[in-house]
Amino acid sequence: MDNVLIFVEEYSVASLLSAVRAQMEHFERRPLQLLVQGEGKIYSGLLNLLASEDGIELVGESAAPDLDLLCFDRAAQLEAMLHTYINEENRTIIAPVTASYYKKRPLYLIGIPKSGTHLLMALANLFGYVARGASPEKPKGGEWYYVEHSNAHTVPKHFFIDSVYSGDFGLRDHPFIYSPALFIYRNPADVVVSEANYYHQKGNSAFYNYLAGKSFEQRLSLLINDPYLLGPIRDRIIQYLPWLSFSNVIPLSFEELVGSNRGGDDQLLYQLIWSLQLKLHVPGSQVEFAKQLLASSSDTHYKGLCGVYKEQFSAENLAAFNALSADFVDSFGYKVGPQAPVFSSNIARQREQKLIVDNPPEWPPITRSNQFLDHRVIEYEGQLYGVPFGTCLADVKSLLLDVDSPIVTGRYVEEVKVKLIKKYIG
Repeated sequence: MDNVLIFVEEYSVASLLSAVRAQMEHFERRPLQLLVQGEGKIYSGLLNLLASEDGIELVGESAAPDLDLLCFDRAAQLEAMLHTYINEENRTIIAPVTASYYKKRPLYLIGIPKSGTHLLMALANLFGYVARGASPEKPKGGEWYYVEHSNAHTVPKHFFIDSVYSGDFGLRDHPFIYSPALFIYRNPADVVVSEANYYHQKGNSAFYNYLAGKSFEQRLSLLINDPYLLGPIRDRIIQYLPWLSFSNVIPLSFEELVGSNRGGDDQLLYQLIWSLQLKLHVPGSQVEFAKQLLASSSDTHYKGLCGVYKEQFSAENLAAFNALSADFVDSFGYKVGPQAPVFSSNIARQREQKLIVDNPPEWPPITRSNQFLDHRVIEYEGQLYGVPFGTCLADVKSLLLDVDSPIVTGRYVEEVKVKLIKKYIG
């Protein structure tokens, strides 16, 4: 079983036809069974050419084609069409690059601590995204970032409530809001076991001394329900639950990513990777991505196994864990107990859930920095400008249309300020 996704940079009859011909050598069957779907002149032109192409037979949607060719140059239409392939197997799809192509949009990574964040990073890297870390004002397509600060453990309330008070423009134009994101979670019982095997080691946490010197059993008991410093595991997990409700966030579970060698299921891994390729428009082979991910390792995870709590929990640990409110377990689709299933019951629904990434609205000119060398920095239509202080925001648009205007421009606030300094001393 393998699914392959191929993207063509130039949307033209010649480029798409060339891609089809290049793929023919990978299939033995002749004539090659080709399903073409699309609209517009390029679609019609390709159909006419392919109808007489030697070695190719055009087939309908009810067939099992060797190759699929999608002729949609508008992002929303291609997104919708690719999504129909979520549960398909053994498909090779050729499609044009649109604004939804992975190199055209940044990606944000989010994870509950000890839930496989490093594995998520490894997958993003395999997909071709470049690791960048903390999000800048203007993130680039084809690169992955953290929503806030320098780690992936962004708590929704901290970002959408606390940070809004200190952020410019109420964070309404933060790039995360208009970008896709991946959020990884894990069975909370396995999370707390991983915590007990990790946090007490020097260098692994700021509070390692709080746990160092305690036995594993003592650490585990405290981490399940700590009344003093860390709080119960329920509170540490449930604060991430809102991420499941954001349409631009793709939820996935640790258990889907690890494969059968570590208690997962290879079939679920293949299905997950394929669904992510289709949603993020990532080219490549589903099986090859899975092989490379399974070959990678995460040194931060205790064994990296699924259901490890079943071996590590004492009867007292299990009773203390189950005495907590079950909402933090149930909401992520898990059960905890000796006979509980390994996998979240949310997996199939979340895999079929559509990714919806909105385009940002057309903002009016926004002040990014006030009173710098008698100027202020204004953002308008994605560009930053240094305009003389006292200029009304309503006048900015007309000022920018003046080709002789000495306005300083830049991609970042600091870049504009440096140019203003050079202009000032100039």
